[in-house]
Amino acid sequence: MVSLNDLERMQQTRMLIQAGLRLSIVRDLTGESVKLVRTWWKEIHNTKPQNGKLKESVLGYIKNKKMAADLSAFAVYYQKAYGIGPPTAKTLISAHADFTKIFGPVDINAAYYVIRDLEHHFIVIRRCHDCYASFIYDTGSTATESCPFCNKNLRKTWDASKRALKASQSHFSTPRGSDATFAGR
Repeated sequence: MVSLNDLERMQQTRMLIQAGLRLSIVRDLTGESVKLVRTWWKEIHNTKPQNGKLKESVLGYIKNKKMAADLSAFAVYYQKAYGIGPPTAKTLISAHADFTKIFGPVDINAAYYVIRDLEHHFIVIRRCHDCYASFIYDTGSTATESCPFCNKNLRKTWDASKRALKASQSHFSTPRGSDATFAGR
């Protein structure tokens, strides 16, 4: 006889597979066997499951400003609705379904990595100084170095602030009597 917990886990497994979550992640979240998960994938999608290396973080999914905006919106939504904690099958399913109904489709694999990366602080959420939207910030990509909603480049603002701070600090740290010249003297 199957327990209610087993039925719930099987239902979650089916929903994750239907949404297209990579099988290794489905196995990690549900604990189901490789054979069962592969069989269900073939029955649901009528194809073999996708092979290949998994992305290392959500940043691997962000290729353009639209994807940055979508995943930033999902990150903020998830934080507000569920807090920060380890991704579970139940929270991933409900967060993905709710977000998709309200805001439109988002890749469930990317959504999983958003949740995981938030928990482990692999990504930084910044607030734009112009439009006040929160977004995933990373200087390693043109899609994430500025606000994807208003396109304000925080990196340039940040670099200009650092240069101004350095200039003001050098004014005070240069010893008297040196050959340095200062503006305004």
